[in-house]
Amino acid sequence: MTKLKDIVKNVSKKQWAIVLVVVIAVVGVFIYQTTKKVDISKDATVSFSGYDGSGTATFDSSSLYNKSITAYTDKAKLGEYWKQKFIDSSATTDSLAGATSSDQDKIAKVIRWSKGTNFTLSKYNDLSNGDKVTLSVTSSEKDSPVKAVKKTFTVHGLKKVKEVSTNSVSKNLKFKFYGFNNHGTAAISSSKYTDTNVTFKIKNNGSLKNGDKISVNIPKELLNTTEGVRYTGKKTITVTVSGLRDVSAISNADAVQKVTDSLVNDQYKSGDFSSYTNTFLNMYAFSRSTLPSNNYYSGGYDTDDSEGSNTVYLNDDSTSRSDDNSIYIVALYKIVDNNSNSDDNTQYAEVTVKNLKYTDGKVNIDSISTDEDANTNTVGNSLETEQHNLMAKGLKIR
Repeated sequence: MTKLKDIVKNVSKKQWAIVLVVVIAVVGVFIYQTTKKVDISKDATVSFSGYDGSGTATFDSSSLYNKSITAYTDKAKLGEYWKQKFIDSSATTDSLAGATSSDQDKIAKVIRWSKGTNFTLSKYNDLSNGDKVTLSVTSSEKDSPVKAVKKTFTVHGLKKVKEVSTNSVSKNLKFKFYGFNNHGTAAISSSKYTDTNVTFKIKNNGSLKNGDKISVNIPKELLNTTEGVRYTGKKTITVTVSGLRDVSAISNADAVQKVTDSLVNDQYKSGDFSSYTNTFLNMYAFSRSTLPSNNYYSGGYDTDDSEGSNTVYLNDDSTSRSDDNSIYIVALYKIVDNNSNSDDNTQYAEVTVKNLKYTDGKVNIDSISTDEDANTNTVGNSLETEQHNLMAKGLKIR
């Protein structure tokens, strides 16, 4: 019988080299087969929809998930039963109790690999034809059998956008101005655009005068109302202020002051135990929109603090006031308490008369009810501050 050492002795160096190459190849194949990672993105596709410039991208994440589960369960040598449960999303850590001890370890490994894997696109929205988007498959688990890859796709097939002039928006906006000249306020309405949350910014709103040219930016909400439309042209509107009332003087201001004098004297009345000296200081006229919010009545504040600000809401109820010739009068008084020994014996009060009508330079003071349309209240500001505030929004009559 031929001994093993004789066989080895008779093998030439060349033959040994061939054997070594074969062994290395077999081992290499074995190692590759046990460590190779699967490229699940090989047949992946990305779909594009929408319009050029605002397109969206989607991909079939369920297909990638199913391919990854196949790779995980094959690598873990987990049977078809469990593979299908993972695909159906019914295999969780809670289901380990129903598995054999061997399968429990494999299931836990598949769950770990699955949780560590993500499929993402570099960009999903605002796409244009010709853009590049990248589909990425990543894993936080080093031993995952799924290969980390990036696959790039070119955006195509998005529908052409129709270009429309911004004039089509501008012509559907109606501007009106109300209040007094030099103290005017803008109102904007539209029968086509009905969203009352749309706002415009108007510089010096509340201090406008006839002849002013104001530039108003078209809000972006009005330029994104129709899918597949791109607005071109100027996004600002230039409007000339007009229609504000000139209230330079009130010819029957004496009659108005007579009423306000009476009201303040009723409020601060001298008698057996009190003594006041009430001195008229100034009188101011306001439109309804610019009456200061501290001039309130028993029913609540007469105006909204936001009115007269630079923010104008589309289709608010200010449009109904543009033809309203209502005028409010505020008379400012100095009140001295003669019975007080305190240095702080002086205060200031305002008498406000509302719902007056201004016609041909006069107000209808004789036709209003002071019980319903007048109010007297103490001023909280200093005299200088209050006079400044009244001048800022109203017209000084005397």
